[in-house]
Formats: sequence, structure tokens, C-alpha cells
Amino acid sequence: MNNQIVLIVRFWVTARSKPLFVEKLKTLFDQIQHEAAFVSASLQEDVDHPEQLLVYEVWQGTRESFLQNQMSKPYRIGFERAILELKVERTPQWLKPVAKWK
Repeated sequence: MNNQIVLIVRFWVTARSKPLFVEKLKTLFDQIQHEAAFVSASLQEDVDHPEQLLVYEVWQGTRESFLQNQMSKPYRIGFERAILELKVERTPQWLKPVAKWK
């Protein structure tokens, strides 16, 4: 757990763009799940505000290693383009694990 980083990304979408955006996210994570540094991820929808989605990702490494190694992957190009075309807003947050329970 010491060498892990957590990335939380909150997305704001419109009702019209949401189905296509979720499809793009699923396609992206179909690729991401094969990355050696990838641990896990999940997609949540805000119960009270369904236009807000949250992705919770766990990775081996650091924020710097993630940015250097992951953001340049070819499969991310289409996703980044979709964010712009669909006018999706996003806010990332980086966390480091301190404790874990099951």
C-alpha cells in the first residue's frame, strides 16, 4: 500500500452526453485494466445528482509516474477528445492510502 496512489476524478456531464461518455469511460478502462501498474477502478454515479460521475482509481507508483507513463498512452487520445467534444467538466484529486479495511 505504501507504493500506491489513488486518483479520484469527478465528472460533470449533461443528461444528453452521459450515455456516450459512460461508454467512452468503459472503453478506456477496458484498455487500462491491462496496464501493469493498474490495481483497480470503479465508476460511481451521485444518487442525488446523476449528472455527476466519480471514477476511483488505484495505481502502483506515484502521481509523477502515472502522469509520465499513463497520460501518453494512445488509447487515451480518443477519451481526451471526447471530454472536449462532449463538454465534460472534470476535477481530479490525488490521494495516498494511509489505512485500509475490508
